[in-house]
Amino acid sequence: MNKKENTPLVVLKSLEPYLSKQGEYFRTDNPEDDLIRFSGSSPDSEFFYHIKSTRLSNNQHQIEIEYRPYSNVDVNPKKFWVKCDSIETSFEAWTSLLEQYAKTRTPFDDPIIESYYNEYFADFEIIDEEKDKPLDSSSIILLFEHFEEIKFRLEEHKNETNSAEIEEIQVEIDELNSSITSKNRHWIATKVSLIWAKLTKMGVVYFKEFVVVSRKMIFKEGASKVFELVEKGIDLIQ
Repeated sequence: MNKKENTPLVVLKSLEPYLSKQGEYFRTDNPEDDLIRFSGSSPDSEFFYHIKSTRLSNNQHQIEIEYRPYSNVDVNPKKFWVKCDSIETSFEAWTSLLEQYAKTRTPFDDPIIESYYNEYFADFEIIDEEKDKPLDSSSIILLFEHFEEIKFRLEEHKNETNSAEIEEIQVEIDELNSSITSKNRHWIATKVSLIWAKLTKMGVVYFKEFVVVSRKMIFKEGASKVFELVEKGIDLIQ
């Protein structure tokens, strides 16, 4: 089934203004039996927005939606029918909630990793016109093989006390490399920054052996081609 052509145009046009937030706050999933499925941007997110089916009821064209969280006081999923031309209200509310979750400091966040992440991500400063674009095909293998090597070399450092932390970073690398051809430059920069932040927190040895080398590779050896950076990121490594 052609999902695009089976989704009312008014619904697609209602979603269009929010697609710039894709990758940052939510991602598109396999729709399976639904028309469109979105979920929270993190791989373990339980938040979702499903556009399920259409019907004609009481001379109204309606669409069935289900999403979670429902509001800022209710994280349970809700399913109901709305008019096709009014779907924007609920989708705007859902994306707004995801953005607030992302920006709200909680007891579940690690302030050390967050601080390193913010520092590293600020260095990218990707040109606005390039944020939603994928990497150039010539850059994909460069980045893929670089992080595969980091994942492999981390095995040499694994012991009883740090195995959980290293395996968590290796999972992050797997998520980066499995999506490197299907995500935009903003998402990739976000994931790279998180990997660097987690490596830095592990200690000076990991910072020197992995993060410093990795940043030189990305910023000095063709970063302007990989991420279409403004000058700041490149100057940092000169």
